[in-house]
Amino acid sequence: MGVVYRATDDRHAERAVAVKFLWPRDPEATLRGYRTPTPQELRRFDRECEMHQRFGGRGVPAFVHADLSPPRPYLVTEYVDGDDLHAFLTRNRPTLSAAACVIVPLLEVLGRVHGAGVVHRDVKPANILLARRDGVVYLTDFGIALPKDPAATRYTNGRTPGTIGYMAPEIHRGERNPGPEADLYSVACIAFQMVTGRLVFEAGHSDYDLARLHCEERPPLLSDDVPGLPSEIVDITDRMLAKSPADRPPLELALEIWRPLLPSPGDSSPRPALDPDPTLPHRTPGTAAAPLSEAAPTGPRRPRVHRRPVGGPTRSALRNLCAEAEIEIERGEPDKAVDELTAVLLRAEQCLPGAVREVQSARLVVARAQMLRGETASAGRICRDVARRLADASAGTDTGELRARARLVAVQVMTAEGSPVQAVADTWLELAEELAFWPGPGPSRQTREFCREVGVEVKELVLDARQGEVSPALPEAIRKLLDRLPGPA
Repeated sequence: MGVVYRATDDRHAERAVAVKFLWPRDPEATLRGYRTPTPQELRRFDRECEMHQRFGGRGVPAFVHADLSPPRPYLVTEYVDGDDLHAFLTRNRPTLSAAACVIVPLLEVLGRVHGAGVVHRDVKPANILLARRDGVVYLTDFGIALPKDPAATRYTNGRTPGTIGYMAPEIHRGERNPGPEADLYSVACIAFQMVTGRLVFEAGHSDYDLARLHCEERPPLLSDDVPGLPSEIVDITDRMLAKSPADRPPLELALEIWRPLLPSPGDSSPRPALDPDPTLPHRTPGTAAAPLSEAAPTGPRRPRVHRRPVGGPTRSALRNLCAEAEIEIERGEPDKAVDELTAVLLRAEQCLPGAVREVQSARLVVARAQMLRGETASAGRICRDVARRLADASAGTDTGELRARARLVAVQVMTAEGSPVQAVADTWLELAEELAFWPGPGPSRQTREFCREVGVEVKELVLDARQGEVSPALPEAIRKLLDRLPGPA
């Protein structure tokens, strides 16, 4: 909605500023398609000036001056000497840690914006600047930002504006008052692009097809392109890409999961080198320049540095949190304990390398909570990953029992996803037979009861199956194994 020039502030000869003209007026303007701004565009520009006044200085270029008088309305802000994220990604393939150095400050800025009742609505790489001097991340272009209040005056007509490849499904569908969750979806699109090197849905399609994909098609997983990523990062990004705003996680939870990936003070620079380098504010505290301000400085400004947590949860704390989450799950209402457990799992994996059973057990608790929340795909990925990590565990051991429980959850996921009934039943039969003839004292009563619970669900599925869909001997085979498993205590 305008053009930006680099200029020098007359009052501070050494200070560069950015001047954004709503519509430039020069002899070639007509040839380039520019025209006199409409009253509606002037009001939008006025709102953009207001946003810089409210948010400028911490992750948003600081407000310097504005003049909305015709014929040349303009806005003056802090000049960020660097590249936008789009240009950065054409030359650099950041590591996961370097990606976190963009995603975390971006989420922090959006948290501040959302907390003030505003939705940005156009979060995309071209609107994210990386400062070359200190690597600080800035969010720009509040031209279509909108207060969350549905009664707020809108200065856009028709379909909500934005950028096709990063717009949330509800905006594609024409939602006129999208919530903060729409910005979270855009951040997930950016995170996916930074980690995998490609868009969630490729831009080779027409705008219509691209919008349809965002609205209807299941997005790929980060791990499909980059195997070996922390499961919590894969899961939180997938949840942020949920089609329904109600299914996306809180912004605070996304921050909790991405923050542990930030580099710590004194860490070495990334290889190959990045230009600009978003890891600088975290590796070398004190390099970040103070933002511009019209007020006289009152003293040195301390940079905001987010350090990696020194320690993670202890085994005891993790077990206690799992117990609290289990209580919520038994009530059928996964809530704060489940969210807190989800947030600490990444740190637990990093800080408790010897606590394999405790960590993987905690992941299964999260998977069960996700089943209750209807997040079947995420639950399936977790339980299958747990079973894969514990594939070498022997029957008769605690770890082997945990692997069996993970596979039982996977059977529930298969049922919810509509897998062929015969395949679901065969998988359960294999597990039930393994548990029925478990060496030694046998699996815990809790695991056997869980196996029976899943078996009853499978039996009902088999009895409801169409003729020819399952083996005629299947019901009897299931009954015999159910007889060997204990009922509820």
